[in-house]
Amino acid sequence: MLALLLVILQVIAPARFYRAGGAIVFLLVLTSFLCLIYSYVVSDFSVLNVYNNSHTTKPMIYKISGAWGNHEGSMLLLVLILCGYNLALVRNPLYPKGEQTSLTITAYLTQLLITAGFLAFLILTSNPFERIFPVPENGLGLNPLLQDVGLAIHPPILYLGYIGFSVVFSFAIAALIHGEAGAAWAKRVRVWALNSWGLLTFGIGLGSWWAYRELGWGGFWFWDPVENVSLMPWLAATGLYHSLLVLEKRGAFAVWSVLLAIITFCLSLIGIFLVRSGVVSSVHAFANDPARGVFILGFLGLIGITSFFLFGLRAGKLETAPNFSIVSRESLIMLNNIFFTTLSATVLLGTLYPIFLDMFSGTRVSVGAPYFNATFNYIAILMLIFTAFVPAIRWSDKGAITRREHLPTLIVGCIAGVITYIKGADFITIIALLVAAFLLAASLKSAIGFDKKIILRKLPMRAYAMILAHSGAAVLVIGIAITTAFGVEKEQVMEQGAKIDFAGYTATLEGGTLGMGKNYIFRRADFRIKEGEVEIAKLSPELRVYPVEGSSTMESAIYYTLFSNIYLAIGEIDKDGLKYATRVYYKPMVNLIWFGCLMMASGGLIAAWGRKKGV
Repeated sequence: MLALLLVILQVIAPARFYRAGGAIVFLLVLTSFLCLIYSYVVSDFSVLNVYNNSHTTKPMIYKISGAWGNHEGSMLLLVLILCGYNLALVRNPLYPKGEQTSLTITAYLTQLLITAGFLAFLILTSNPFERIFPVPENGLGLNPLLQDVGLAIHPPILYLGYIGFSVVFSFAIAALIHGEAGAAWAKRVRVWALNSWGLLTFGIGLGSWWAYRELGWGGFWFWDPVENVSLMPWLAATGLYHSLLVLEKRGAFAVWSVLLAIITFCLSLIGIFLVRSGVVSSVHAFANDPARGVFILGFLGLIGITSFFLFGLRAGKLETAPNFSIVSRESLIMLNNIFFTTLSATVLLGTLYPIFLDMFSGTRVSVGAPYFNATFNYIAILMLIFTAFVPAIRWSDKGAITRREHLPTLIVGCIAGVITYIKGADFITIIALLVAAFLLAASLKSAIGFDKKIILRKLPMRAYAMILAHSGAAVLVIGIAITTAFGVEKEQVMEQGAKIDFAGYTATLEGGTLGMGKNYIFRRADFRIKEGEVEIAKLSPELRVYPVEGSSTMESAIYYTLFSNIYLAIGEIDKDGLKYATRVYYKPMVNLIWFGCLMMASGGLIAAWGRKKGV
């Protein structure tokens, strides 16, 4: 409440008080968050939030992470991150000490209004410190699926990405108000956009890795609505960065950059609404209170309507774009912006259609992988094709348009496609691998020169960061295509001594164990894995039952190698505990998915915070 009061006072205060005010607000919210964590650590069940999401038997790491493993606590963490960004904005080392431009002041005022909305949401509908009396002796526990190290670190990093786009949005509003969105504006905004994009990329990759390990289904992406809402702002932000790059270097795409900044943040708010309104059912969803959903929907509507109205009113005041040739790097980036926007719209349609259909007709449908495979994948392939050609095409003012030396990279892609065809893959896999191999070869060619020997070119750090990010995208696509096309899945009910053969391996069930963990009971199955006659691993998947929460989880066991994974999970067990419903997966190249995400995230963060040199 003190933080909200001070935020409101800052709106009417002179700019010289912003730094001190931003620091005090951040410290107030940080103190609140630490108090909530302390309540979890000491199991203070007089706090309703702790009672609903903790238990004395819960391991300490999950007591701490449980503070944000629920709606109220996660919103408090989100506001804390928002206040941290506010403080970073007014203390930004990119500007000379003491300098506050009119753009920065307007952006900060916009941030304050956003912060006031979120703080009001916390206080009015989502108080994390609401009390309960009489005080219960123990709590209800935490959803067992959230009791995992992946979920302990995944939400904070995801929020760092989501909320970072608020600063980008605020600078877009400032640009519209002042009619200023040139190269200097793009240089300021680029750092914030890349930082948020890199963190969001890392957060999405962590979420995929958690789902793969924890849910026992052997997959990395389910097209769950709450997964989709993290993908939508990521796609828009990817287009945003490339627009900012053109604006900074060539003075074009000012309107595109401002529009994509607004869209990216609005898509982030849509994600917050879907997760916290109860309109979708998901393990990721936090709340089912319609009152909270109405508040967020109103807040989203206010921000969206106001910002798009301002855009329509003021976009014509932005700097006019210089002309550029049809066949140029600018035109390819423009085309990719259209692809990124179309991909975001495709995911948004597939996510919202079931909600609106249920709302207006009472008909429940599920839009899943078939829809996205038939729409998203083909658009993404086209987008990757043009992305691969970007390094081979020059800017409009560079004279010659194409570079013949990139022909070998195209040959590399064709060879990859031919090999995949021989292996019997379907059409989409062949095209995906062809394009990914071309993109990877083209990216590496940008960094490597051939002058009697292989050498690294002398390029600015931003150029190497771009090469790393593009290579990561190629590696990600290669991992997805190969593991999807050539993965093996088998299911079998097994008893002691039974064997299951898959992809040249044999899994033998040696027996089972019944035991107790700190806050769960487990049934463990012990398997011996052989490749031919050679034993390579022992895997012990578990089925866990959590008495306090009254639910169970499947804990997979995974044998990791550099190029493939062997994945085991057990399900229903007969009443005597002698037979196990066993699922075994062979996942070739699946590790490339998360390695590619890490490469992309690293490229974005290096480009944001590396040496400030032009590309």
